[in-house]
Amino acid sequence: MFKIISTITILGIMFFSNPSFAKPIELHYWHGHTGNLENIINNIADRWNAKQNESKLIPTSKGSYEDILAAFIAAYRAGEHPHMVQVYDAGAAIMIAQVKNGVVYPFEDMAAKFGVSFNKDDYIPGIRNFYADSNGKMIGIPFNSSTPLMYANMDVLKKAGIKSIPKTYEDFEKLAQILKMLVIRTGTKS
Repeated sequence: MFKIISTITILGIMFFSNPSFAKPIELHYWHGHTGNLENIINNIADRWNAKQNESKLIPTSKGSYEDILAAFIAAYRAGEHPHMVQVYDAGAAIMIAQVKNGVVYPFEDMAAKFGVSFNKDDYIPGIRNFYADSNGKMIGIPFNSSTPLMYANMDVLKKAGIKSIPKTYEDFEKLAQILKMLVIRTGTKS
């Protein structure tokens, strides 16, 4: 009888300790996107979750970039912070500064700890360095980086006597004033 119970116990332990029966590790990821961008992130998480069963990525929108940083700070203080958080450009500088306080665990250190290889040179230098400390260690990684673009209607600019698009923000401000005066003077926007 003892052998039967022992055998059943051992089989039960083997059966239930099998990784396929283990509950996946939940990875909470907070971001500041809504609408279509939130849908894209949710789709990425769904695809990740469908490909494997070791972890479950749980994305949560906190509304806006400003909201996400405030929510993260409050959650960290309460000991209820997510595993990953996506912050905006000004937030990245704050997060890099918080490495020394133990608030942020550098990406590069985490990658080395878990044997994840990556090539820093795969990132555009200006973007890579934006997420790195002063020694070049990547504290975060770019998930998405915005590229400001300006489209110019050169026909309208020529009517205002402007031959090229502005190169600096100060030039843009001057151009805006010239165009404003043109609209006021002529009563037309084109």
